[in-house]
Amino acid sequence: MIECDLTDLICPLSKMKATQFVDSLSDGQTAKIWLGDTESLKSVTRELKARQVKLAFEHNGQNRFALIVTK
Repeated sequence: MIECDLTDLICPLSKMKATQFVDSLSDGQTAKIWLGDTESLKSVTRELKARQVKLAFEHNGQNRFALIVTK
């Protein structure tokens, strides 16, 4: 699985980078996006849902969140 670590970024940069990453995926491809704060998690989730990307969520530690996305 391809991974994209955005834990060192905050919104709006994390949302922009996550969107670019998902856009680079092939249809049907699954990847994991790591985020480091709840505001980024909310913003990225909202944007990807609007794009009809399938999402799953994992909480991995106090400030580590993973979105598993399928384009």
